[in-house]
Amino acid sequence: MPARFGVIESVTCEEGLAEFAEQLRDKLEFPEDKAQAASDEVRAFSRFVNLAGTLEAVSLHAQ
Repeated sequence: MPARFGVIESVTCEEGLAEFAEQLRDKLEFPEDKAQAASDEVRAFSRFVNLAGTLEAVSLHAQ
């Protein structure tokens, strides 16, 4: 992971990190402890930003 070694900067927010852990559990069927460990690892080398308001995304498959 380039961010772990400082090649690039990882920037995230609490909501994004929660979504990451949720996707690991729900889509990739990670056990809770493994999803939490992955989330903790990303947290360790990321810079956190606060989002004003609600995080919204646009699906490429929106109907």
